[in-house]
Amino acid sequence: MKKIKEKIKEYGRIVIMVYFGIFFLSFFIFWLALTFGFDIKSHPWFAGHVGDLGGFALAYAATKLIQPFRITLTLVLTPILAKYFPFLAKPKKKKEILDA
Repeated sequence: MKKIKEKIKEYGRIVIMVYFGIFFLSFFIFWLALTFGFDIKSHPWFAGHVGDLGGFALAYAATKLIQPFRITLTLVLTPILAKYFPFLAKPKKKKEILDA
């Protein structure tokens, strides 16, 4: 969490956008897989732990399970995306705008 806070100070709102983009993308992929018949209950990580949860709850549980990977991916992708989309990175200070 400390590294995420450091990245937010360095890059601004793009960190939040990348993190939630990855979150919703992974959630949607898990939900889609469950909707089209992937049996997550038979997977060893979930066996005996999920009970009768619905598709959204299972997709959320799977998304939370991969949270360390999502955080790592956020830390890796943020500098790359900030380079190509500088307008999403930390806004310039008023003094910097006036000097430009």
